[in-house]
Amino acid sequence: QEAGFNHVLLKKIFHDEEKFVVHEPLPGCVQFSDEGAANHNLICKAYDQPGIDLFIYNKNHYGKNKISKFPLRQSLQASQSISNLHKLNAAATIFAEQTLEVIEQGVFHNDVIFVGNKDHLLYHEKSFIEQGKVFNKIKENYGDKLHCIEIAEKDLSVTKAVSSYFFNSQLISTTDSQMAIIAPVECQEDKTTADLLNTIISSNDNLINEVHFVSCRQSMKNGGGPACLRLRVILTDNEQKSINKNFILSDELYLRLTSWVKKHYRDELSLQDLLDPLLCEEIYIALDELTTLLSLGSIYPFQA
Repeated sequence: QEAGFNHVLLKKIFHDEEKFVVHEPLPGCVQFSDEGAANHNLICKAYDQPGIDLFIYNKNHYGKNKISKFPLRQSLQASQSISNLHKLNAAATIFAEQTLEVIEQGVFHNDVIFVGNKDHLLYHEKSFIEQGKVFNKIKENYGDKLHCIEIAEKDLSVTKAVSSYFFNSQLISTTDSQMAIIAPVECQEDKTTADLLNTIISSNDNLINEVHFVSCRQSMKNGGGPACLRLRVILTDNEQKSINKNFILSDELYLRLTSWVKKHYRDELSLQDLLDPLLCEEIYIALDELTTLLSLGSIYPFQA
């Protein structure tokens, strides 16, 4: 249900069919269990140049799977299907498998233990099965210099990486020759992670020269750090101009959205409230106003 709704919404955002294709969701079955961008990285010199597509999975529906106390949420078949749908170059597409050890410690997505931007990769030494072979293949296929920053277990345990969401940071380009890390404030408060970040931004071996700490504790308590708070879509200037303008945040739109939140968003919600049929009507009114505010038209079933 969520995938179907997101498909409708994304088609509204990327509505120019000459520039964008929004594919239908994969079938909703165990063979195609897919957690999306959290398990994919594009390795490239520049955003408008070809690169290496790295897909990470943790189960193979047609192979022998490991037994984990946590659900294995990304199938090889889903990643392969996405690659095929996007007609990616097979020679520049790599599928890497997560280790059971990190899954058992709470690495439910690859972006909990790996972050990348362009040709800069920051990751834990226990990220993948046969990790050395994976990176040798990446380097061989990439054919240019890669900035690989591998963090050893002795310097940062998987357990602390998960609790601090060190790797669930955003790594972004601020200029063509500089990058910044947007990290959760937990990484600033912990000496181990703070020291690691200082080492990275002080190094002359990479382009990362800034770190910004943000407080996103509400999201962290629900399993999401800075990287989980965005859907990263790489666009050229021309493509960006083709996005539905109603979804581009401006000062005016920010004020209108803030007003909508203050009007409709409850400060608290009790079990008793959930028994009230008027709550459903209240939600419908709020969503109807939101779709009008964003000029979305009718996208919810109750609006049909």
